[in-house]
Amino acid sequence: MKRRTLRLLLVEPMLGRLGFFLVVLLGWACEQETGASHTVEGRARRLLAWLVVRSVTVVGWAFDQFPPASARHDTSIHFSGGRQW
Repeated sequence: MKRRTLRLLLVEPMLGRLGFFLVVLLGWACEQETGASHTVEGRARRLLAWLVVRSVTVVGWAFDQFPPASARHDTSIHFSGGRQW
């Protein structure tokens, strides 16, 4: 029990940092995506920003598919795919 609690205590700050990094990355991407771009460099930045926004969306979706920590160890709950716990 103590080992599991320690592991959860180490994971939470890492997830917080990842979330903060993704928010900063989204801010940059939105700024790049909204600007007018008529140069090759500008179009490349807009494409990269578009890819960043889509990638962050996929990461968010993937985290939403994980069951909550309180339900992971309950064997009576069967997960048949995403958000049905």
